[in-house]
Amino acid sequence: MIGKDLLDLLKKEKVCFGLIDPDKKNVKEAAKVIEKSGFDILLVGGSTGISRDIVDEAILEIRENCNLPIVIFPNSSEAISKHADLVLFITLMNATDVKYVFGEQKKGARLIQKWKPESLPVAYILFSTGKKPTSVEKVVGRDNLDIISNKDVEKSIDYGLCAQFSGKSFIYCDAGSGAEKPISFEIVHALTRIIEIPLVIGGGIRTNMDALTLSRLGVNGIVIGTEIEENPKEMKGIVSAFKTGSLF
Repeated sequence: MIGKDLLDLLKKEKVCFGLIDPDKKNVKEAAKVIEKSGFDILLVGGSTGISRDIVDEAILEIRENCNLPIVIFPNSSEAISKHADLVLFITLMNATDVKYVFGEQKKGARLIQKWKPESLPVAYILFSTGKKPTSVEKVVGRDNLDIISNKDVEKSIDYGLCAQFSGKSFIYCDAGSGAEKPISFEIVHALTRIIEIPLVIGGGIRTNMDALTLSRLGVNGIVIGTEIEENPKEMKGIVSAFKTGSLF
């Protein structure tokens, strides 16, 4: 019942997701950092194309070094693994290319039916917060996106409401791996005031103050990825600031 447990946790507590790219060499070390730092959920997913063998191998290695639930954040049907506890069945809400709305999802649906992992329908909204494209924007292509900048408050609300009324379990708003800036606090504040399903924010969260501000704005969960690898010693502070809403 990991899916129900996750939704219950998002509605009652502040949830920290640690994201691991299965294609990286330091999977074991990253998993240990995530668990020791107080994260709740371990996400497995990357922006670039990866094979299922790589994902399977990474998950099995993570299981040997971490006791947290392992959740797939798939960038394609190839990223779905029968070894995961849960698959986030992602819809890229602001995609203009149907490949990212239904294409990979059709392939993934067959695998979920076959292997029977738990799954949750999740709205993924990708933001463009800087001039330089993030890794996920490079894969999808900005030409295949309805661009949402840090100035597009009303457009953000439109997509958030669309996700809510289309029955998504929660919304994951992401600035992307390596984002120059996080999603603006103005947009986050607008979404938490209006959206009635859990809201998760990721991309560009680098400091305790970033996490604290998101917590106080009413965000239900945060996703940390790149910083786990680049600044592992800072993770306990970021997790604590988000969970407690305090720097002390």
